[in-house]
Amino acid sequence: MSIKDKCYGLFHSILVIVALVMISYPAAGQKQLRILLSVKDQLDLFYKENSSELHWFKNNSEIDGDLKNELIRIFREESVLNGLDSLKYLSMLPLKTDFSNLSSVEAFDYDRKFTNAALTYFLDLYQGDKNINKLIGSDEVSGKYEERDVEFIVHLLSKSNSVTGLNSMVWSLGPHQRDYTLLKAELKKQLYLGDSKKAGAVRTSLNCYRWFSHFHFDKLVVVNIPSAELKYYESDSLKLDMAVVVGKPSTMTPRFVTYCDQVILYPYWNVPRSIAVNEILPVCKKA
Repeated sequence: MSIKDKCYGLFHSILVIVALVMISYPAAGQKQLRILLSVKDQLDLFYKENSSELHWFKNNSEIDGDLKNELIRIFREESVLNGLDSLKYLSMLPLKTDFSNLSSVEAFDYDRKFTNAALTYFLDLYQGDKNINKLIGSDEVSGKYEERDVEFIVHLLSKSNSVTGLNSMVWSLGPHQRDYTLLKAELKKQLYLGDSKKAGAVRTSLNCYRWFSHFHFDKLVVVNIPSAELKYYESDSLKLDMAVVVGKPSTMTPRFVTYCDQVILYPYWNVPRSIAVNEILPVCKKA
């Protein structure tokens, strides 16, 4: 089998930490401006979608209470199992726990706080925690899809007006590939064992996996630097798994996200001056 044929073979393996991602070129007409919506913009978009009605504090207090309590349960019990920080979302909710006899002004204010916490959580569940951005040196992709992602989450949440609907939304947002399921099981295991270091590494992997999966690109290349592996996906299906050469801790491979529109086989390469002077020359002098 030639190298070119191998590039389109089948592959499958588990991800540990995604450190470098290359993504297929943008479709025609794809927005190229980085669009970031403020919290106010997101809330305004939600209530416009919801016909300006309250979502969590409607007249039917029993149904509303169940919906609010279910959201709080999701924050407390499920966020940590998805590699997220429950306190981040719980701290966004009102300190008050008795929501009976609220004035219209209080109900409006509390409803927006619940919505803000919900949108933040579901965006993190869909995109991966924003802290993964610290791992990436250059990202030419994520910002171009921010507005689309917010609109998608806003639409789903506005339709999730029951406990069943809320849980259906939670299920729909996460990846369902075997690799991701294995990572979730591993996180649960490490949390039970109390190994915070391993749990932290798996949390990073979970969020990275959600991040690159949520784009749903037709073609996607992911390079896992710690395991020196390259994976090529087509329509969320694994098509190629191969070993790659990566940098050492002292000369680390740069982490970046960009579009890729061509593959060069057997590329030429000249030794850079920095490597020649700092690495090869000292060895030659010792010889």
